[in-house]
Amino acid sequence: ILKVRLTTTLFLAAYDEIFLNPKGPVFERNRVYGGVGYQFDKHFILQAGYVNQANYNYTASQGQFILQNTAAKNNVVVNLTFKILHRNATGQPTEKLPSQPD
Repeated sequence: ILKVRLTTTLFLAAYDEIFLNPKGPVFERNRVYGGVGYQFDKHFILQAGYVNQANYNYTASQGQFILQNTAAKNNVVVNLTFKILHRNATGQPTEKLPSQPD
């Protein structure tokens, strides 16, 4: 996951997930996300972004991975996170960076 802080509370997030299947098709799915978030305080985070998911079929006769016509998904994601601060063994809060939950 790539995160770039723009200010102390505004950030960008991006990721690319590749799903592999040992039983075939080997390259099964690709999910790409890009979004922006805002951390209001140490507990509340609001994040919005775009997810594109593509599913692939393996065509054995041609030996190619082909995007399924009905398998592409385009989604807008809005997420409000309430973060519970956990403390480590020394009593200090552990830092958790905001991220898009799967």
